[in-house]
Amino acid sequence: MQFLINDSVNLFKDCYPNCNIVHLFNLNFRTDKMNYIESPVGLVADSFESDIHIVFSKKNILKNFTNVISGINLRIEKFIFSPYALSLSAYLESPLSDASMVIDFGHEKTSISIFKNENFIFATVIPIGSWHVTNDIAKSLNLNFQIAESLKRNYSSCISLEQNKKHEFLEIDISGLKSFKKVSNNILNKIVLSRVEEIIDFINKELVFYNFAKQNFNKIVITGEGSKIKGFCDLLKEKVIAKCLLIEKFSNKIKVNCADDFDVCLSMIHSIQQEYNKEVPSYQKLDKSFFSKIYSIFN
Repeated sequence: MQFLINDSVNLFKDCYPNCNIVHLFNLNFRTDKMNYIESPVGLVADSFESDIHIVFSKKNILKNFTNVISGINLRIEKFIFSPYALSLSAYLESPLSDASMVIDFGHEKTSISIFKNENFIFATVIPIGSWHVTNDIAKSLNLNFQIAESLKRNYSSCISLEQNKKHEFLEIDISGLKSFKKVSNNILNKIVLSRVEEIIDFINKELVFYNFAKQNFNKIVITGEGSKIKGFCDLLKEKVIAKCLLIEKFSNKIKVNCADDFDVCLSMIHSIQQEYNKEVPSYQKLDKSFFSKIYSIFN
């Protein structure tokens, strides 16, 4: 098992010399290419394999984060990939689920992460978030960004308006900033709906590309600022192509009177408290073999 991990790390370093590993997962042990087993100890086989999943980042990005944090006299112990932390927390809340998906509709991006059969198998990031919804409102209606943000949070909806409300107009006055325009409730919702549907379309494309479109999920968990938009959950149920039993808001047992903005932070705390047994914690020590270290002296 250690040889497989070492070999995977060395192969990764050869293929991606300018990147560093953030998370390393050792999953799905197989003997003789087909027999899946939880623990291979004491077994005899002609071949032994495992799936190694790696989350990595460019060295420059990690180095910049390290420099920023060290500048305020703090030391980085480890980096944690936020979609992984969120999906791990959702899995630990209901470990009997066969498959679960977490959608984080965040500020500048939307992430998707999947746990299946106790394994963290997939994560991807779409570079569109709730900031883009606010920006659409501000540009389309020629409004101050703060007013557009207030409209999004307090009045926007993904649900079609009743006929008698389509011609309503909104007047906003927040923090001394007043919009002297009357904003059409109907137009506001159309702007929001258009961008949210685009994000769901991107989610569907990712699910199709990675063959998750026909998967059955026990649940889809949503979080992030964008998930607070009225009707988002209902629209997701209608538009997402993955099958699921329910769609619910992110809820964590250690979350007590905390806003949704802290879901990622709480998930990271949770992941540190309850380590995922399929993550290899000591991959940093596997940088080079004995002979590689000797050869590096002469380079």
